[in-house]
Amino acid sequence: MSSKGWKTGGAVFMALVISACGSDPVDAGNDELTVQDLYGTWEWISSEGGIAGTIRTPVTEGFGQQVVLRDPREIELFIDGQSVGATTFTFFPPDPGDGEPRGRFEMAESLQGFQPQFVGFDIEGTLMLTDPCCDRFVHRFGSVVGF
Repeated sequence: MSSKGWKTGGAVFMALVISACGSDPVDAGNDELTVQDLYGTWEWISSEGGIAGTIRTPVTEGFGQQVVLRDPREIELFIDGQSVGATTFTFFPPDPGDGEPRGRFEMAESLQGFQPQFVGFDIEGTLMLTDPCCDRFVHRFGSVVGF
């Protein structure tokens, strides 16, 4: 990948660690979320949030991203179909006692700035990764068949 591609990919993944205050449209059924629910190939739809209410999409950024989550707890990041890194992750299921309706995962190694994320699904089944910082960015990924 060219230097520009790494910088561009890094910019979007840095958006994954920058974050929009407010609540997230997460399905209340996420209290039953398991790691097996996460496995699959997920295509980036959009990222939105931050103090300015920024919205980023593959069209606005000029490239697509895919996240592949597979057993045994591996995550791989693709930008425009090219793998740019892989590592393992630890999944923490939702704990109804702490008031957080989503699970959380942490990677063994950062993937282009990708850090711990809250994880859940909206009512349409879209995977939602949310930065845990105070001005949360919400990153939406749709399920891909046959990637």
